[in-house]
Amino acid sequence: MTPTAEPLVSIILPVLNGSRFLRECLDSVFSQTFRSFEVIVIDDGSTDHTAVIAAEYAVTLIRQANQGQAVARNRGAAIARGRYLAFLDHDDYWNPRRLEAAVAALEGRPECALTYSDVDVMDEQSNVTQHALLAHFGDHPKRSLRHCLERDLYFVPSSVTVRRSVFSELGGFDESLRGYEDEEFCVRLFKQAPVYFIPETLVKWRQHPAGTSRSRHFLKSRIGYLRKLLAMFPDRPEAGEYLASRSIAPRFFVYYRDDYLSALDRRGPDIAPDELRRGILLTLSYMPRQPLSIWLLAHTPFWLTQTYRQIKQHLQLRPWLRQLVRRSWQRR
Repeated sequence: MTPTAEPLVSIILPVLNGSRFLRECLDSVFSQTFRSFEVIVIDDGSTDHTAVIAAEYAVTLIRQANQGQAVARNRGAAIARGRYLAFLDHDDYWNPRRLEAAVAALEGRPECALTYSDVDVMDEQSNVTQHALLAHFGDHPKRSLRHCLERDLYFVPSSVTVRRSVFSELGGFDESLRGYEDEEFCVRLFKQAPVYFIPETLVKWRQHPAGTSRSRHFLKSRIGYLRKLLAMFPDRPEAGEYLASRSIAPRFFVYYRDDYLSALDRRGPDIAPDELRRGILLTLSYMPRQPLSIWLLAHTPFWLTQTYRQIKQHLQLRPWLRQLVRRSWQRR
């Protein structure tokens, strides 16, 4: 199929070194039951055969130096012709009714600015490991800002379709973020207009080691997103609203605490303990009533805490030593 002259949907597909999964992804696009679309592939600085594979399909291919998904998606949206923008990550793929269901939802609900759907989770080999993820996590459909802020939003980008006019009015994705840019955009949109949840699994969402990150880029984006949320939704005691201290800060505190404890047990440049500690301290400033152990964890230098844990683990009684101690006590 060639792109239609006046497509109703523009599919925005950013790719970075996606040759392993890109064919499967694009095959799912060109197997859609809904046919009025164009495909815009943004090669975000790939060093593999991404561009060669994309050229095998009827797509508009844009190549750029690596600048992150937010920049790539915005660049694709800037040349889009469709009334709706449908986002797709190169390692995911769509069920055949993905576009048909999204377009029907938006055409039938002119007040809604965005639709998203449930997803199945799959592994590197495309085996489904979790059916209907959103049916089990995240309280969907989202009905209030509190529900959007107190836990992961789970608006999986590959399930999202948005009116292009609304996307432009909101300024697209925040290009300062290289992580959480999709959630940040959806929260801004949720403040302005209704969204619609399609209770069908229309997307296969791939989870694999190369698709997740605890890099410094990711952690800096997380704290940037956290600061942005705290500024957008400050506590308003006079109105009885405590989104910052009761929804946002507790959620991100758990992320930073768990990542910090995990970082203590491994080495490498991706640990970024300084960013983790900054996140813990920022969230604690909104949650002053915490146990002393939490404050000590946040204020003790990373190397000292790590050394203490390593010494403690080294000195733990091994099974044979524990048995020897027990026998010596029994002889007394």
